[in-house]
Amino acid sequence: MTNWTKAVMAVSWLCLAAFEVTAEPKVLFDSGETKALSPFLEPLIPKKQAEAALPPRPPLDSRSYGLPVQTPSMTPGRVQPRRLPALHGKMGGARPLFLVGADRWSLQWLRKNKDRLVALQAVGMIIAARHPDDVSILRRAADPLSLIVASGEAIATTVDLRHYPVLIAPPGLMAQ
Repeated sequence: MTNWTKAVMAVSWLCLAAFEVTAEPKVLFDSGETKALSPFLEPLIPKKQAEAALPPRPPLDSRSYGLPVQTPSMTPGRVQPRRLPALHGKMGGARPLFLVGADRWSLQWLRKNKDRLVALQAVGMIIAARHPDDVSILRRAADPLSLIVASGEAIATTVDLRHYPVLIAPPGLMAQ
């Protein structure tokens, strides 16, 4: 094999390797039921090695939840049921999503609609909270529903929402 052939092969391999490394993953479907990988790996990793690999859990404080969280374009208030053209027909197999905040209105709405939310297997987002206690109160009220803490700004902008609490369900319907 000549030096020229070797050089061409080396450059080809480098280009191929660079392409593979820079490829970004695509999310095809997110059910909202993310599970830790550790239980599946447990049988494969010796116990001492597994214990050493796990980082210590942080205490329950503001950093654990990413607090304070806020959604500046949204406030507690009445929401008129309507179709959401930006989402109509695009939600596929997605689960219903509800948005709440750490306020009296959201807590009352959550308690009143809990059975319906459970039946729909909805996932909740706490879009306005200041303290870990706020999150704890909402999680107790929502149990057994899943709640995450995150700003709802992107959702508010996409579907032109100004108030919460709200339920967004396939095929792109919004209701309070």
